Amino acid sequence: MNTPMLSKDLQPSASWNTHPVKVVQFGTGALLRGLVDYVLLKANQRGGFSGRVVAVGSTGSGRTQLMKKQDHLFTHRIEGVKEGEMIQEFEVNDVIADTLSAVDAWEEVLAYARKPEAS
Repeated sequence: MNTPMLSKDLQPSASWNTHPVKVVQFGTGALLRGLVDYVLLKANQRGGFSGRVVAVGSTGSGRTQLMKKQDHLFTHRIEGVKEGEMIQEFEVNDVIADTLSAVDAWEEVLAYARKPEAS
């Protein structure tokens, strides 16, 4: 089966996160995206954060380029038991506004970090 690459073209633009960047996150790996970015997604959905993330890749893994190709979107797969019922859910996370390489785009990283709303 040939699955299309995740992109903002798959869903109307009005539903995508347009909040300002508030977090400069060093790392683009699955642990950060699966835990930290998921918490930020849920906080945005509940109106408690209203922000986005710039993820900075530092290992040269090429993940920053892959993230750019899919508009910085990624999918959470959630499986388990909720209120006594087995669940399997998929949720697209749009909290990452940009992914930058620490090697190739350090000045851009610093520019994001200098913004007053960044933490």
